[in-house]
Amino acid sequence: MKDPTKFPLLHLPLLAIKEVLNTLSPLDLVNFSLASLKSKKIAKYFFKQHLNLQYRLWLGIEEELRVGIIGTENIYYFKLTSDKTKDGHREERKLFKYSEDPLSDFKRYVEYAIDTFCWPVSSLYFNLGAFIAQNKSIIDWFKLHVEPFSYFSLHSDIISDEYVSYFLNNIEVDSNLVLNTKMSDNFQLILPRSIEKIEIDKSNFVTLDQLSNFDCEYIRLCNTKISNQELNQFFKNWMTLKSNINLQTFSIHIENMESLDTILNLPHERVDPGTVRTFRRWIHPFLVTGGFDIKRDDGKIATFFLEPYMEINISRTSLKFKNIAIGCSKQYPISQYFVNLDFEELSFVIKGTQTYFFYDFTSNENQEGLLENDDDEVKYVKYSEDPITELMNYARYVMKVFSWPVRSVFVAFEKFEERNKEITDWLKMHVKKSDFITFDQLTNFNFENITLRNTRLTNQELNQFIKNWMTSESNVNLRRFEIYIQNRHSWDIITDLPSAEEINVSMVPELKKMNASKGFPLLRLPNVALHEVLSTMNPLELIFLSKTSLRAKKAAKFFSKQKPISQYLVDLNFENPSFQIKGTLIKLQYNFRLNEDRDELLENEDDHYYYSEDPITDLMNYAGYVMEVFSWPVRSVFVAFDKFEERNKSITDWLKIYVKSTKVCHLTGEIISDEYASYFLRNIQITWCLHLCSEMSYNYRLNLPQYIQYIDIHESDFITFDQLTSFDVKYITLRNTRITNQELNQFLKNWMTSKCNINLHNFHIHIQNRHSWDIIIADLPNAEKLNQAMVQALGYTRKMEGFDIKRNDGTAATIYLEVQNDEDWNLSMLV
Repeated sequence: MKDPTKFPLLHLPLLAIKEVLNTLSPLDLVNFSLASLKSKKIAKYFFKQHLNLQYRLWLGIEEELRVGIIGTENIYYFKLTSDKTKDGHREERKLFKYSEDPLSDFKRYVEYAIDTFCWPVSSLYFNLGAFIAQNKSIIDWFKLHVEPFSYFSLHSDIISDEYVSYFLNNIEVDSNLVLNTKMSDNFQLILPRSIEKIEIDKSNFVTLDQLSNFDCEYIRLCNTKISNQELNQFFKNWMTLKSNINLQTFSIHIENMESLDTILNLPHERVDPGTVRTFRRWIHPFLVTGGFDIKRDDGKIATFFLEPYMEINISRTSLKFKNIAIGCSKQYPISQYFVNLDFEELSFVIKGTQTYFFYDFTSNENQEGLLENDDDEVKYVKYSEDPITELMNYARYVMKVFSWPVRSVFVAFEKFEERNKEITDWLKMHVKKSDFITFDQLTNFNFENITLRNTRLTNQELNQFIKNWMTSESNVNLRRFEIYIQNRHSWDIITDLPSAEEINVSMVPELKKMNASKGFPLLRLPNVALHEVLSTMNPLELIFLSKTSLRAKKAAKFFSKQKPISQYLVDLNFENPSFQIKGTLIKLQYNFRLNEDRDELLENEDDHYYYSEDPITDLMNYAGYVMEVFSWPVRSVFVAFDKFEERNKSITDWLKIYVKSTKVCHLTGEIISDEYASYFLRNIQITWCLHLCSEMSYNYRLNLPQYIQYIDIHESDFITFDQLTSFDVKYITLRNTRITNQELNQFLKNWMTSKCNINLHNFHIHIQNRHSWDIIIADLPNAEKLNQAMVQALGYTRKMEGFDIKRNDGTAATIYLEVQNDEDWNLSMLV
């Protein structure tokens, strides 16, 4: 009798198995695949064919080794531990595994996830001091098994010149490098050209010559020894196109305000302190008030501005600098900033642009001086034996000097229970209501929405405030203003305005929405309630909401980061213009069609249509907006070169600017597409798979970008034997090829002697018939024929026969003859 406690999952119909696998987390999916060879095949097959999940791996090499699996709104962690009692223990989304050799088991787990599920490694956090003796072998392992990283971060408290150089010389880096390692003063950092963003926290070794050679879009340096005079020369070189011509954002610490006198000893223009402009740090927009503009010889303009930490640090150095900082805070004005106080995490937070600035206080001496910087946050850590007192002293000083208002306070009563009353008394004394807001401060607030209660502003000042707004003298970006007043008499004084026209309340759209029984003030809900409402929306509904108003856009954007709905991926189709959004359980498509097609198409709940005179332009505008607001990555791009031939290059140029890279790319077209395909592949980075279905000339030479790992060519009559042997990819599929049987025989022999295609995992090619097979496998050395049962187990289509072959380094491969419909003959090779 069968054990009633066991469930025969693998005996269920395929559809039922799929539904079960849909419920599994990635950790459980890996565990399921490890149960048996059959479960591995099923998990691998269903993941690729049905689940539509785009997971990627995050590797953490520290004293505790971790593998993060990212792809949904949650991150799952596999952690290796030397604590036997934790073996198999689960903590929410973390799984612990005991190991006597953690590093070897870490490598095996990563290799298994890559080989079985094709999950790419996108990020690496590597502490070079954790396994010093094995650093080079770890890097060699990366080179052999891991695709190029899009982001990696190297850390250490040891001199790491040798290891950093070895890493950069051997590992392909896609775009981002964070270097927080201790380096010798004479270290020469040579960056690969593929790095677009570089952040160096301990940049004492960086000289002017090295800085001038960094061909990056984003550079941030901390703890630098570059002098003010050298910075002045650096900017002069930029202005005359002598260096760093691709630079878009540059951030560096300077000592004091007097440094600016030396640095700005060059042609520049001071921007009106009341001028507010939107800039981008990497891909994120933020506001800058005032500043200094310099112009390059080609007409490009750059702006100098100071971050708020700069102001605080300057002000604490001396009375002179304190006066400069106060003057600066009123002149620029940086009075747009406000403060959040956190008495749980002991953090002083400054907000006013798109970036949050955190000044954290800790009793952990090892974190002293730690500086973290990314697109949305800048964080500095200060050690103190009494961090609460230090936070209160720091906050009191800043509020006294800069008068930045406190927007929110967070107190966790259980965290520092014995000091709750002391914290409350301090807040009562130093964090007051809005009765500290003066008329001058109000007119300097560069906000879209202002709400004041318990204010000391007079009726006459409010009247003048409105007049100033009417004449564009202040608060030009204001959209909504709400303030408490005493009575109707106050209203009469305040509204004594020129050309004021009394209106019917029912005609004010916002008030009408609030009062109408059928309206619902969604954006006025508390954040928690608003979060719950937005969580019920699908991605298209969220996009539509974001376009209704600036406030709705901000709410949707904030929600997309908090939720996060970053599990969504985008597919762009330029044949039948459409924007498709995919998630774990959802697939929605927004189609762009010509107006004359309106009567031929019907919408359903998953497909929506937009009719236009220019569908391609509208698709690009829509996609650009969504990617800017929600930052959903583009998973695949489909381009038909024959559909909009005159716009092929403009589509490629748009993709280069807004998409930059895509995991999968489909190129098709029934025209000779040599020029268009070459231009596309030169400008668009494909990180995984290229499907080439377009017609190419007989002599076309396909130069594959370095990051592609999978190629599928439908019309491969242009592929020669030499081109095939030069493809350094893992997966190759060729159809309609001109490669001869003798050349295929030589191709297999070259692989067996490690002369070509050593990274190949899977090879599939169409052949003519059984006679071709006999020629191809003739005289292969040490080929071992498989029995028929083993051949049939290799897949779902009919297999005729197969052989095992072995490379001279011991790597084994299986080649087999596959027949579909008794007429389509193919040779397949599995490594």
